[in-house]
Amino acid sequence: VAHFCFRSGPAALMSALVSATFTLCVTSTSPLPPPIVWTIAGSDSGGGAGIQADLHAFHALGAHGCSVITGLTAQNSHEVRRVEFTSREMLRETICALRDDLPAAAIKLGMLGTATVIEEVSAFLRKYDGDVVCDPVMVTTSGSRLLDEDATKILLRDIFPHCTLITPNLLEAEALLQRTLDSPSAVEHGAAELLQTGCGAVLIKGGHAKTA
Repeated sequence: VAHFCFRSGPAALMSALVSATFTLCVTSTSPLPPPIVWTIAGSDSGGGAGIQADLHAFHALGAHGCSVITGLTAQNSHEVRRVEFTSREMLRETICALRDDLPAAAIKLGMLGTATVIEEVSAFLRKYDGDVVCDPVMVTTSGSRLLDEDATKILLRDIFPHCTLITPNLLEAEALLQRTLDSPSAVEHGAAELLQTGCGAVLIKGGHAKTA
């Protein structure tokens, strides 16, 4: 059993988030179209994470998924071999194209990768009033960093305040806080500190913990 810690504002926030975003199921008899959910994240060539996994999840929950690809990865189930990030111009055009025709009821953020990408995404979020869930992909399972320190500072300052929920894993939480979280108490205090960035709720996933 993975150890995790959840720290948030009112308990009703999580229920409202789930009901408003990822549990909206539309049956064939419903007169309403499926809700549109965006994933702003990297492409996983292995299909196990990134936009590929997000789109599968959206579809399973009855939503129509749209994607803003922040970067391409050359990876398989064992390793990430190369990453190339999307240009500012292409990122901006993709966001604008979707905004004009397929506006999001909710947004899931994944790998943002560079200060340039984060700046473009934050500029859009400043004018967006829907729910935003951020999975701050910063560290691969093998321990490789996918976000440098300067970009991390911008993530904390410009992205997290717009998020309804952030969901770092233990390694990412440690990278964000720049310290080791080696006990349940340390994880709880870390979650409380991340909550001070202005996000609505924090979920620290414990799959990388050494003890269950």
